[in-house]
Amino acid sequence: AIREIFDVGPEVFSVWVAVDVLVANVWLAILLFLAARRKQMDKALRADVSAIDDLQARAEAYEAQHARIPETRDLIIIGAVAFGAVAIAHFFSGLIAPGFSDMAASIRAEALETGRSPQGFGLIVAESLASGFFWLVAIAT
Repeated sequence: AIREIFDVGPEVFSVWVAVDVLVANVWLAILLFLAARRKQMDKALRADVSAIDDLQARAEAYEAQHARIPETRDLIIIGAVAFGAVAIAHFFSGLIAPGFSDMAASIRAEALETGRSPQGFGLIVAESLASGFFWLVAIAT
């Protein structure tokens, strides 16, 4: 999408993607390195982390008190809910997507009848929303 918006060639875009991936990975490595040395950094910066440590201790105590190992029944219920949600998403995506497909076709037909080029925001939206897979993912999540 960014390549289309800024109208750049494949050479420029491939360099941009490579730089983006490189910077993201280097930044992640820096963050992980610093996170592993949190206590040393807090000490060096003289940061007061007593509130964070207190909150962490209370959260751990609450988790230990209320922890429960899931049983097979629990896992089956989770799976049933997931499969049910996907089934409902399949059903509704099959109902919704054709409506947007028809809308896109009518926008195209109207544009051709009036002699205009079949483009514009309404057509873009209708064609984007005409995808059954889009609705499947949107509803399931």
